[in-house]
Amino acid sequence: MRKPSEINSGSKADIAFLLRIFFLVTTSIDQDHGVSITMAKPSDVPDSVQTSQSSRCVNAKGTFMVNEIEVNKKNLSTALSKTFDKKK
Repeated sequence: MRKPSEINSGSKADIAFLLRIFFLVTTSIDQDHGVSITMAKPSDVPDSVQTSQSSRCVNAKGTFMVNEIEVNKKNLSTALSKTFDKKK
């Protein structure tokens, strides 16, 4: 009785490699070009404008802090309005 012959697996690898190369060369890949927008030119900021920073936080106990000062819940809106309304 004759032994069944095996198919050469080396040629399968070569064919798979050639197919990959073929698809890489022939496939066109769409490139995203993004959205074109026109940005406004920056305006001149006068020297008299000042910026201020403030910090607000609430810890796990429910304590409110505004600029590292503990504030009651009743006085929170007053403290926040003071930090935002500072005009120097």
